[in-house]
Amino acid sequence: MRYNFPDHYKGDATKLVTINSGMDLTGASIILDYRLTKNGPSALRQSTALGTIVISATPTDMTFTIPSQIINIASGKYFFDIEITPSTGLPVTIIEGTRKIKQDVSHE
Repeated sequence: MRYNFPDHYKGDATKLVTINSGMDLTGASIILDYRLTKNGPSALRQSTALGTIVISATPTDMTFTIPSQIINIASGKYFFDIEITPSTGLPVTIIEGTRKIKQDVSHE
């Protein structure tokens, strides 16, 4: 599925996002990478391993949350995808898209 996150100002907190994966997440791991080019290095990784993506307390309800957090990477248009590796071990990319990180004017 293709999805573009709304534009975001560098250094600001994101809004909480809840996503229905359409699959049982029992024992799954999830990663989301932001990259300036699809094959370039990751500018930001969010994941269940890092605690920046949280699977529902009832994994069979198929939802996970990306909690509010500060995104402080260089301004630019980033590619991203969300990949789930279920307990079977076979990874599946469920969402891909772009997100523009804009330079803010007022910052500390």
